[in-house]
Amino acid sequence: MFDNPTLERLTVDATREIEIYASFDHADRRFIAHSLSHLPPWPNAIGGLHEPENPPWPFKQSDREAEERAIAYQDAGLLRSANRYGTEGQRMRREAFGILLAMAKVDVKWKRLGQEPQFIFCYERLAGHFWRELLVPCWREAVFQSRRKGPTQLPLDRRIRDDLSVPNKLERDPPPRFYPTLADADAFDAPLLGGL
Repeated sequence: MFDNPTLERLTVDATREIEIYASFDHADRRFIAHSLSHLPPWPNAIGGLHEPENPPWPFKQSDREAEERAIAYQDAGLLRSANRYGTEGQRMRREAFGILLAMAKVDVKWKRLGQEPQFIFCYERLAGHFWRELLVPCWREAVFQSRRKGPTQLPLDRRIRDDLSVPNKLERDPPPRFYPTLADADAFDAPLLGGL
């Protein structure tokens, strides 16, 4: 378990995550910062969007998109509360999977987070590290359902028939260490992540 990470471990994790984030294009970075702006970072994370002097810039989206996203994201906090280990956590994540998929379907519909790495980076921070093993199936199902409607709740896959079949091998891995700050720094000709 990684409840008390060393400073060296925190630095290595954060550096890797910053490199991943920096590899995304500006539109994806802006959207990720916007999506995360209403949820606090996990403990021991660096960067945050909750400093009053550094709010994220308004994100341009149509009224319809904003409305759909607000409805889909309204229960995002419940995903984070599905943070128990073992069979209890597996049950909680199976029951809450529909919330995760509803959020993903809105983002896919509006062509946000158009590739799997960006989706995983953002949703690992939105939902939490307990969901890591369910993010790829969620992404694939959201893409599939953008073409044809399907079920919204587990089991989407015949292999996930009950609580005990919900993946949980990575639930004790450390939470994300880096939360985007100053996502718009390069709009001012400043170095990306210059505020860190």
